[in-house]
Amino acid sequence: MQLRISKTRKEVDTRIHLGSNFHVSVKRPFARVDVRRRFLPDDANEIVPTRRGISITFQQWSNTIFSDELDKVTFCEDSNDHQNPLGWLRCPNCNPNDFTAY
Repeated sequence: MQLRISKTRKEVDTRIHLGSNFHVSVKRPFARVDVRRRFLPDDANEIVPTRRGISITFQQWSNTIFSDELDKVTFCEDSNDHQNPLGWLRCPNCNPNDFTAY
């Protein structure tokens, strides 16, 4: 996964689910890549970030092994058992907060 952001572009708001509630997010104007685990509070409908994680600059991100290695990762949603919505919903990695409901 290459992260290329144009310096002339004003707005970036992206979140990529890595699995098991781990997410990479990028949001300008902070010019940072945030890698963080998220969780579903008891009284909420949407996951929220935890306090634990890392936040690095775009330059630091491009110098990490993650930027090259993520291109080689096969995410489980690309596997054969995820080719329909029910397969994704039953996966504890893709749907960690609700998989037992299906």
